[in-house]
Amino acid sequence: MPSLTVAVCTYNRPELLRKCLASLESQTAPRAAYGVLVVDNYGSDICRGVSRHYGARYVREERKGLSHARNRALREANTPWVLYVDDDALAHNNLIERLLPHLADQRWAAVGGRFLHWFLEPPPPWLRLYYTDDGYRPSPARRPTELEPPYYLVGGVLAVRTALARRVGGFDPKLGMSGGRVGYAEEDELQDRLRRAGGRICYDPGLVIDHAVQHHKYSIESRVEMAFASARDRSWPEFPDRLRAPYLLLSVLRITLLTVPYDLLRWAFRPGFYWQNAVVSTGTKYAYAWGSYRNVHRRG
Repeated sequence: MPSLTVAVCTYNRPELLRKCLASLESQTAPRAAYGVLVVDNYGSDICRGVSRHYGARYVREERKGLSHARNRALREANTPWVLYVDDDALAHNNLIERLLPHLADQRWAAVGGRFLHWFLEPPPPWLRLYYTDDGYRPSPARRPTELEPPYYLVGGVLAVRTALARRVGGFDPKLGMSGGRVGYAEEDELQDRLRRAGGRICYDPGLVIDHAVQHHKYSIESRVEMAFASARDRSWPEFPDRLRAPYLLLSVLRITLLTVPYDLLRWAFRPGFYWQNAVVSTGTKYAYAWGSYRNVHRRG
């Protein structure tokens, strides 16, 4: 019997889904060790056909939102573990083989890795500043280790122990992506609850995916929107509500008096720092401050 269900939650991206499922089909792990489940949050006959072509089980989740889709995968899974892989990700071919030994370790409630980036089309020069060759690492650790706060696994390559994730309630539907709405922090919030339930988190930098940088992220507006959503959705457990307005005011003053002139100087004198980078640097800080003021956890 497989020990792992690989859940791919998708929303009307059949070509990306095709690439993702192809990468899961070419794994070095024995095919009997894992099954693949596609949870379609849009409901596309094309995605259904792509799933069947690659031998993946397909279900449609009517409630819109990535957290709803991920929770549907938790309900559908008949394996001890669920590995969530984004539909715009390419799994390195040893991903599952390297993951399986961690799943046999009873210490872990969740296991995850890191991602590199790939571009669907050549990005503008200014965008390269935000995507290094080293990709994104949720921890500076260079070998498998227990991940403790303030570090969290990323959702694009995240395995959770099925029974425990169900017991703590799964992903919060108020958080995360929903259709065209940008949202974050549902993975962090679940990991907080897993930890409170006694679970431990494992990070292995050898678990790697290539994550697509899609065209909608090639704009200044998208960078600002992501900064706002990141602050709005993150946990602020010890930030009293009465300090919201002072925090916002002090942040705006700091950005206006320090960040704006600094970014203008960088644009003027630093090679490879474009005017777009200056706008993004300042704009995302204003957006993050406003998102913190509007934070969903403090406002209930």
